[in-house]
Amino acid sequence: MLEIEGMNAPLTLLDCLDWGVAVTDVTGQIQVWNRAAVELTGISEATACGRSIYPYFPGLERHISPVQLSRSRDNLAATLRWQRHRASTSDDPALVDLLVSLKYLPEEDAFASEGGSAGIWVWGFRVQSVAIEQAHADFIATVSHELRTPLTSVKGFIDTLLDCHDRLKPEQQRHFLLVSKSQVERLIRMVEDVLLVSQIQTGQLQQRSLQHLSLPETFRRVKTEFSDRQRQRLRVNTPTEDPTVWADPERLDQILHQLIDNALKYSADTAPVDIIAERLTDPTGWVRVRIIDRGAGIAPERLPSIFNRFQQNERPLTRDREGTGLGLYIAKSLVESLGGTLAIDSTVGQGTTCEICLPSLPPNQWSAFASRDAGGASAPEWVSSAI
Repeated sequence: MLEIEGMNAPLTLLDCLDWGVAVTDVTGQIQVWNRAAVELTGISEATACGRSIYPYFPGLERHISPVQLSRSRDNLAATLRWQRHRASTSDDPALVDLLVSLKYLPEEDAFASEGGSAGIWVWGFRVQSVAIEQAHADFIATVSHELRTPLTSVKGFIDTLLDCHDRLKPEQQRHFLLVSKSQVERLIRMVEDVLLVSQIQTGQLQQRSLQHLSLPETFRRVKTEFSDRQRQRLRVNTPTEDPTVWADPERLDQILHQLIDNALKYSADTAPVDIIAERLTDPTGWVRVRIIDRGAGIAPERLPSIFNRFQQNERPLTRDREGTGLGLYIAKSLVESLGGTLAIDSTVGQGTTCEICLPSLPPNQWSAFASRDAGGASAPEWVSSAI
């Protein structure tokens, strides 16, 4: 058995990791098996140590063979579909994608006699639920469907204009062009959403122009992005003192447009949507905006994951509403990037309320404002937790 000197402290550290970690010799015989590996597999340290790692992870040898290990000095990685020996909770899926990473650590000045290498292999194991993979697959299918629909429409109208333009009246030609334009704009919005998600994930999201913004003026601007029929359903209620928020106008428009569009989309065509703005009574001057619809509502079991990427209130390709499932994820990320909070409350059959809370002052003035108006009072706990 390979001797590993001075490993007491490293073993303690390995037991603190969320990753399952195993240390083997170059043949795959297990020398170290951390606590996360025990929890992941249900196999005790005493059972695992001294045995080959391969029987515990069927299929692993096809990705990373012992021969490959003995000859390679490079880091290796593989993904395999794996059946848990034992789920840690009843909610854990039995079938998962297991992400395996591998690092070779040579022993000092030690080499095998026939040109092979002596040393140890450090294996890392992390589970990615099949449900996550399915969500990604659904997203790809949904985006493909959403892209194909407007593209097919645009192509059809262009073909008609090319083939029959001399037989079409000017008002018909104009109608075809307007419909094509709206479909192209829909495509642009979808592409921009995907690019925005990429910026959020990579930490490259930047605010362009933070400033004081009038909420009534913002609402008037955002309403112009909807059709006449949709605007008739929007009922805006703002305080007489014209509340302002400290935000990026483009980001705020994106947030409000997404949430209002959802409210219109998931409620009856004639049902009103209320937009209510109010200044909170706390001394820091925060402003709350509520968008209230009277639609189908969201089931309680779906609420905890409603802000996840690729989540929708219906299954992809079976729903009758367009969308990529990125809207609420984007809205929440943008609100939080402005220092605010976004919460959703919903009752099935009654409707949904989206509540946005945003600061009315730049962050460097929050404490001074509170101190001047409330003898040093700090921002409310629900605000502080989101900053």
